[in-house]
Amino acid sequence: MSGLSWRASKPPSSLSVQHLQRIQHLIAVETGENYHLSNLRRLPVAKTAGSLLLWSAEERIEGVLWVMNIDHQTTRVIVFCIDNQIHRLGHGSRGWKLMGEIAKSSGRTVVYLEVKADNEDAIQFYRKNGLIPTGALSTYYQGEVGLLMSGDL
Repeated sequence: MSGLSWRASKPPSSLSVQHLQRIQHLIAVETGENYHLSNLRRLPVAKTAGSLLLWSAEERIEGVLWVMNIDHQTTRVIVFCIDNQIHRLGHGSRGWKLMGEIAKSSGRTVVYLEVKADNEDAIQFYRKNGLIPTGALSTYYQGEVGLLMSGDL
């Protein structure tokens, strides 16, 4: 895979069915969560919060970082996943940094998200980027415990 770059995401409702299906697949494989296409289309993804898609030179989506604005200071990561074939190559860190820059430029200072409690790699990544666990979500994921993590952008 060559020429990967993070670019501002259009609202899900304006993405093609093919692109939504690719995102649906990435989310299912990387997180185990299954979203119906109609649910993906309705996610409140905000450009000003730093929502991004990771594109290959071949115009294939290889990663998703969708974020929403909660209030004038706070953003919430809705989805953050990257194709497992390109994990640990720095794409997640670059996307996270770019998301933070965009969100801060629109006045946001705080980010929070939910993550499966057994996803140690993700938790380590978020800790490295300044987030700390602030609560447990016993029924957030289908039969699995989740963690609420938050921190400064």
